Amino acid sequence: MPPRQGWMSPRQGWIVYASPAGLLVSALEVCRRRDGKLAAVVRVIRTQNEGGKATLRFCRDVSDAMRYSGEPSAIDADSEEGVTRLDFAGDQVRFTLGGHGMLDILVVFTRD
Repeated sequence: MPPRQGWMSPRQGWIVYASPAGLLVSALEVCRRRDGKLAAVVRVIRTQNEGGKATLRFCRDVSDAMRYSGEPSAIDADSEEGVTRLDFAGDQVRFTLGGHGMLDILVVFTRD
C-alpha cells in the first residue's frame, strides 16, 4: 500500500549490523577517546548451539578491533600487550564465536 500523499515515512538508520542471524548485539556503549576518535564496546552473544564465523558491520570504518577485557584504560590505549586483535577491513569486524558464546569487543573508528 503506497503512503498517503503528504505523509512521510520515518527515517531509518543503523549503527551496527550483525551476521549470521543467530548473533545478537546485547549491549553497545559509544564514547570518545582522548585522541578524539570514537570507540564502542560491543557485547555479542551467539544465540545458537553452532559456533562459527561472525561479522559486525558498522556505519563507519574501523581503525582497530580487539577483545575487550573490561579494563577502562584499554579504551584510550594505542597498543596493549596481551590484547587479542580481531580481523577488520573497512567497516567490518570478523571473528569466531562458539555456540552460546559471549564476547566483548572494543572497536575504534576512523576519523572522518
